[in-house]
Amino acid sequence: MPLNTAALDVGGEAIAADITHATLHSATPDANGSNVIAGMGRQPIDLDSNNGNLVLATTVNFTGGAAGTPVAAVGLWNGPTGTNWRGYATRTAGDTALNAAGQYAVSSLSIPAFAT
Repeated sequence: MPLNTAALDVGGEAIAADITHATLHSATPDANGSNVIAGMGRQPIDLDSNNGNLVLATTVNFTGGAAGTPVAAVGLWNGPTGTNWRGYATRTAGDTALNAAGQYAVSSLSIPAFAT
């Protein structure tokens, strides 16, 4: 029998607790988190587990990039600095690029944490 949703959420909460910061990427990141948009920096992120998926608990706001830079993905990290890459979520909704002030808000994010 496969794991039930309650068990998946226990594992999901552990993963969510490990992922503490996010970045924006102008193209699909590689295994090391490439294509980070310059000037944006890592921002704190709050994830929850819901039915075996990681979901964004609060909006993440980014500032400091060049207006019009495309946003392809949100990178996931275990810390504000260093090489603690955990993966990424492809942007599937919302604006496709930074606004005229070089800002971008991620208001929803759903990442399948486990195959069910």
